[in-house]
Amino acid sequence: MPKKVLHDSYCSPGLVEELLEEAQKLLRAVPGDHSIHLTIANCMFNMGRYSDALDHYNKVLALKPDNLQAKINSAHAYKCSGEVQKARDIYLELIRKGKGYPDIHKHLGDVYFVLGETEGAIEEYDQAVKLNPNYQDAVFAMAELHEKLENFGQAMGLFKKVAEYYLKTRREELFLGAVSYDLAMIYRNHALAKEAVRHLKKLAEFFPGHADAHFQLGKLYKNLGRIDDAIDEFEHALRINPNYRDAQREYWDCLSRGI
Repeated sequence: MPKKVLHDSYCSPGLVEELLEEAQKLLRAVPGDHSIHLTIANCMFNMGRYSDALDHYNKVLALKPDNLQAKINSAHAYKCSGEVQKARDIYLELIRKGKGYPDIHKHLGDVYFVLGETEGAIEEYDQAVKLNPNYQDAVFAMAELHEKLENFGQAMGLFKKVAEYYLKTRREELFLGAVSYDLAMIYRNHALAKEAVRHLKKLAEFFPGHADAHFQLGKLYKNLGRIDDAIDEFEHALRINPNYRDAQREYWDCLSRGI
């Protein structure tokens, strides 16, 4: 009987739970298959079930110790679940074994950031950018680190580099509003909050069903003291996604302030 294959393309938004259910049924029919464990682990990771994902990543590695995807994703799962020392050890092991891809250095930088080892974080972000000069996530992470360290000049210089990159490489998307969210996140600090509002309003106009645009716009209004506007945006986000817990929390917080 030919082996059934689960394709990654099946794991599109809204279908992760369905893919997980199919993979679990298949695992009962073909127990001990490392590829099915990997599919289950990836689904659980995408659902935020990091502990369950790690259980299956470790099963993959018990069957296939050299499975690179399982090794890398297990490190990411440890990082997301707060077990950053375990994540750090795996990232360092991968680098020692010659698997120091830009993404690995960036994630290791994130771990050092969480651990408060700022020099290590800067070194890893630098290495990620050296390996891939267009790795904007690493540049952005570096900017956030400098912002936290109150090196505001360096932080803004890096934020502007990311903005310039988007403006240069995604100019067509600017007219569709798709880049507005990215720019708004770059300009989200208080001094540039009005610019962020402008970009998020543009995004909401082009994509009225984008709940997160309304949520982030609400947070900006809240930071600016515009509580009534913030409430309107959180309500809009909740009309799109009634289960948006962060929006629920911010909505009730704003209501309590307005009483």
